[in-house]
Amino acid sequence: MFASFLGEWVPAQEIVLFEFRKGLQPLVIFASGGEKIDADLRKYLSGLYLFDPFFETFQNTDKRGVLHISQDSIENFNQSRFYQRYFRSLSAKNEVGSLLDVGQDICVHVSILIDDASTDQLERVVNVMGDIDHVCTSLFKMHYGSGPQGEIDEIELRRSVHAQIVKSLMSFGSRELTQREKEIARFLLRGHSAKSMARLLDISPGTIGIHRSNIYKKMNVSSQAELSSLFLERLLHGGWAQSLAE
Repeated sequence: MFASFLGEWVPAQEIVLFEFRKGLQPLVIFASGGEKIDADLRKYLSGLYLFDPFFETFQNTDKRGVLHISQDSIENFNQSRFYQRYFRSLSAKNEVGSLLDVGQDICVHVSILIDDASTDQLERVVNVMGDIDHVCTSLFKMHYGSGPQGEIDEIELRRSVHAQIVKSLMSFGSRELTQREKEIARFLLRGHSAKSMARLLDISPGTIGIHRSNIYKKMNVSSQAELSSLFLERLLHGGWAQSLAE
């Protein structure tokens, strides 16, 4: 019902609603697509969500409200695993979404996937989402305030799956890489450039380049994309990551 209402206001290729909770694997509340979107969402829930700019914003900041991401709006977004394995497969060039703060450590992410659209059209979508943000937040607060949401067993399973996925990310390359190389490898998995990593780590781009070459050599890969594929293969090799995606 909510998605139908939203669809009347916003021209969207797909509409997906997620529940985000701190320390838990996301939960799909609603998806407007068919089997194709279901397959993509299974990949998303298997670990790609860690690289979702919206999920990262929810987990690591207090920022809420309407956000817009595109192939061009985030540095090296099209090199990230999230783009390569999820965003691109949706045939969407833009995502306008809201992070609705509905309770302590709980957020509903309204994801509006849009293919070709002009700057003016995207601006109108962002404005519409901003206009109805308060109403949407109030509706979901009423829903979540009406009683417990989700079975305890399901919540604990999501917590366990998320912990295992994060552990896999943090331990990626443990046998092959130094601590600094592991840190840089995690930035590479998120699609960061040498310039971006140098700024965030306060070291020179040349030093980043040396570390990156060592990482590729030790992990037996030749590019950022191959490193990301290796991580995803290792992640998906443990079938538990699919627990709630099946």
